[in-house]
Amino acid sequence: MILKRNGLVNAVIVFFSFILFIKFDVAFADYNSGENCSNAGRLRMVLGMQWNQHEPALHYELLNDSSKPTLDINQGDKSEIVQPFSYVDVEGRLSKYSGIDLTYTKDMTSSVLLGRKNVRFLFFLLRPAVMAPVDIDVKTMRLRYFHAIVQSGNFEFGGSGGLQAIYCNAHASIPVIGYSEENYFIVLPCVGTYATYQQNKCIRYSVHADYLPRGLKKISGRIAEVDCSVEYNINSNLFAGAGFRYSVKSLDLRNKKYLMNTSYSILGGLAFIGISL
Repeated sequence: MILKRNGLVNAVIVFFSFILFIKFDVAFADYNSGENCSNAGRLRMVLGMQWNQHEPALHYELLNDSSKPTLDINQGDKSEIVQPFSYVDVEGRLSKYSGIDLTYTKDMTSSVLLGRKNVRFLFFLLRPAVMAPVDIDVKTMRLRYFHAIVQSGNFEFGGSGGLQAIYCNAHASIPVIGYSEENYFIVLPCVGTYATYQQNKCIRYSVHADYLPRGLKKISGRIAEVDCSVEYNINSNLFAGAGFRYSVKSLDLRNKKYLMNTSYSILGGLAFIGISL
């Protein structure tokens, strides 16, 4: 389910009402009697919704084809989309200093695809251009192992490493080019750092950053992501929060059939609820 601009106002109202609710409870909570707020479970499960600005870019060309067909999405085409249930995170603590984290994100947007192809007409060589809407769907599954490097009081800083699987589907209809749908599935390593700070019994701040410059065989580019969030522990098992997410996936792929340069930037907010066991 995707809510586009016609549902944006309601999403903004819900998002900021949620922030005000957290601030109101934090301001008036009695932390001296708030032992039940302490959230120290070994297993945490989070479900969230995103309100993001998407900015896709693409250049795709078929090789060894005399008509030189190309497809482009121009950088600067932006869309704002609200996506319920598009963020899931499961974190399990292995010890006081380490744990594993499994994150799933679903990002969808629409843009305009421009196709070109050389066509011979009598003695002339023409290159007509055809425009069509394109729907882009990117799903990312990321499994990380994290380990604390520094623990001091309520502050923790550490590093992480793991794997991420990226599935991309692009659907458009351009009969002249002969293009309808493309699917890509890539598994890549990921490395990053994180930091958390427990301000008091009920408030927790966290930030996690991943960066990966690519240069492996036929794939080059970079992948970067930063997630920041603040959580409010309603009780010992239930918490809610809001945050900020920035993600960019910039990849260059080349094989015998095609050359593709693609970039997908995402910037926006996140609201979530979770349980701790």
